[in-house]
Amino acid sequence: MTRGFSIFVFTVFCGALIISFVTLSPVLGYYLLWQTPVRLPSPVNSLANEAYPCLNSGGDIMYFSSDRRHQVEVKATKYVTDWDIYRSFWNGSTWSEPENLVSINSRYSDSCPFLSSDGDYLYFASYRETGGQGKWDVYYSTRAASSWNAPINIGSSINSAANEISPSLSNDGLQLFFASDRSGGQGGFDIWVSNRADLGSAWQAPLNVTTVNSAAHDFAPKTVHDTSIDQDFLYLTSDRSDGPWDIYFAQHISGLTWSTPRLDFPPVNTDEADGYPFVMPERTMLLFVSPRVDDAAPLDVTKNGGLDIWYALPGAMTPTLDWRGIIVLMLLLSCFLLLPNLLMQKRKLGKVIRRRQ
Repeated sequence: MTRGFSIFVFTVFCGALIISFVTLSPVLGYYLLWQTPVRLPSPVNSLANEAYPCLNSGGDIMYFSSDRRHQVEVKATKYVTDWDIYRSFWNGSTWSEPENLVSINSRYSDSCPFLSSDGDYLYFASYRETGGQGKWDVYYSTRAASSWNAPINIGSSINSAANEISPSLSNDGLQLFFASDRSGGQGGFDIWVSNRADLGSAWQAPLNVTTVNSAAHDFAPKTVHDTSIDQDFLYLTSDRSDGPWDIYFAQHISGLTWSTPRLDFPPVNTDEADGYPFVMPERTMLLFVSPRVDDAAPLDVTKNGGLDIWYALPGAMTPTLDWRGIIVLMLLLSCFLLLPNLLMQKRKLGKVIRRRQ
């Protein structure tokens, strides 16, 4: 009986350790503390609004949206702001004067550019009057010699009669993330994902990424893999905190499941509307958009327009746990606290048995 009790105690202890290591590994999160953000200078930023920045894999070509061209009067069913997609080149010290992508832009709003990892496909959202499925639709364009070919509507497998915006691809090009206010979501705009078997296959029916969505607006999803910790992350914009937009991130657990989004630490998020994140591979740089005042020149109106593009470099990496990890740690701690008591009871029981013998 004494030996059986010892085996029981040992089994409980080992079981707690195994459960802790197996269960804790996918819920261990990593906070990447970004350094103080820096506002990109002109000519990228202007007195108008700039949004949805993205870079090619080499980091020397930037695509973004801006309404700098003009404000237009359109039909009551259209948005008032006329957005266009621009491109700028890094020459080693400065960004070039942004180029309006006339082969892609229309007389209506074109925004949310995202470049595939191989640089051959440019995905974006457009609210154009003809050729679409509904309101805002997802389009893509293939690379031409020095520009881009005529846009193609991605089709009804992705687009609906509702709005589809902010498309982005996984690094392997087999997952398409986007935001939509279609039915079947949890709130306003939700994040959805579509898969395909290979680069030549059709996109499958989109699925709601339920674990990252809320009853508020969730949009501008961007995924990135960090090989230093072998983890995939999903960055997004949300106004779930009853204030202006903020940048959140979630860690991939398995399949369609991501951890509960965490609010990124200051100085990235402020009391202003901070959003539209774009993260370079390995999280070597964060681009985002904010209307905050540039502390380096707070009174210079030429450096404080509407929405501006900012960037931040990585700082320290800090491990963190979500609520499931905390529960597992509490269970493990309980086992450690309980073990001495169990051993003491075992010794008392052994004495009783010996007296009876």
